[in-house]
Amino acid sequence: MMERASHNRTPDEPVLRVSFAGCLCSELVKLGGLISTWVFMGVIVAGLPLVAMLVAAAALLGRWLLGVGASAASSFAVMFWMYLGATLGDFVVVVGVFGVLSITAEYTMRSIQSTLIAVPRRGMLIGAKVAALAVYVMTASFVGIFLGVVVALLMSGGFGFLAVPSEAAVVPFVAVLGGPIALAMVSLIAWGLGAICRSTLGGVLSFIFLFSILPTIVGIGAMVVGANSTMVVADAWLPSRAFITFLTGVSADLPISSAVVNRWQGGLILMMWTACVLVAAGVAMSRSNVT
Repeated sequence: MMERASHNRTPDEPVLRVSFAGCLCSELVKLGGLISTWVFMGVIVAGLPLVAMLVAAAALLGRWLLGVGASAASSFAVMFWMYLGATLGDFVVVVGVFGVLSITAEYTMRSIQSTLIAVPRRGMLIGAKVAALAVYVMTASFVGIFLGVVVALLMSGGFGFLAVPSEAAVVPFVAVLGGPIALAMVSLIAWGLGAICRSTLGGVLSFIFLFSILPTIVGIGAMVVGANSTMVVADAWLPSRAFITFLTGVSADLPISSAVVNRWQGGLILMMWTACVLVAAGVAMSRSNVT
């Protein structure tokens, strides 16, 4: 039908071209029209302040029980920001399932066919989809973290958690700014897995395996084999470990991984995983038929 229309077009008839901005706006509207989008965004915006309140309460309780002075209070401030970054890992599953649903919903409702016809350039389409998903996840995450920090500051009497020593001054910025970026990259990895599987169940199971089951298997193997084994390096290079290492500077559940990968290397590893999965998803979508 599209070919026949092109033959019947007169020479003076303008050719309509799809721009990236228009495609991005379309994807933003499309995601905004899904009920699941607002459910997951609501969980993030409401959940992050609650988690921050619990972390702040634990830090304040520790200061009160130990009766530390102002000199030691800075260590509790650093602990608060590190634990705040670590608790973002509790929302990995939330953004992961949202990322899978954002692409598999189109395959379920068969709307992917009309999308591929309207935007035949797969690279532009994939770029617009991942950009729209990142906008939603980063916006909700930043709002949730900002509200959480406000609640924590009110609980501490104003500026108790801002007394961070100069050598750890980067920790609050990583939690507040790097947290939404890291969660967005996790959602993009989940989106890529969903695009490869073209199934909600397959995408979610693949995401759970990559972020939960595989780290457990590799972590157990690393502890059994020894601290100097290649299993430790493999564990540190997993996306779930890189996520925690980037936000806290140490690797959860396996402290020896922090000796292999530092904070910034963890961020680069997470970026590498995101790029590789998106490239694989692009190849899978480029070879797929419209029908």
